[in-house]
Amino acid sequence: MSKSVLSLAVFGGFCLLSVTSNAHADCDNSTLNGRYAFRSEASPTTGGRRLNLSLLEFHGDGTYDNLGFTVNTDGTITTGTLSARYQINANCSGNLLNPDGSVQGPIIVKKNGSEFYFLRTTPPELMLVGTGSRIERNGHED
Repeated sequence: MSKSVLSLAVFGGFCLLSVTSNAHADCDNSTLNGRYAFRSEASPTTGGRRLNLSLLEFHGDGTYDNLGFTVNTDGTITTGTLSARYQINANCSGNLLNPDGSVQGPIIVKKNGSEFYFLRTTPPELMLVGTGSRIERNGHED
């Protein structure tokens, strides 16, 4: 939230006008911090439906680990882990990034960091959307 204060003072016939701002960011990379349950669904343009369940750990510094994911693509199950990056802007929007720094897609984060919403845009034919909910922060259940 951004607030500005306008002040007007008159001294011996001279007028002094000042604007003071206490603008601050609602979000940054530290907004995402802790473990999140992430569920997503995809309707690829080819290949069939895809469901995903993951345990993500955001470190509050622009990096995160997928501690374990399970993907079901039309009955074919795959599992694994990975590490990647993210970037959150002051307005609580941002991007999840691949390990090489390329954009996976946009993310929107609640100001308190309790939840985020994601739309994968790369590759465009995947058509994946998901929600992550924080389940633990700094070793304590949320």
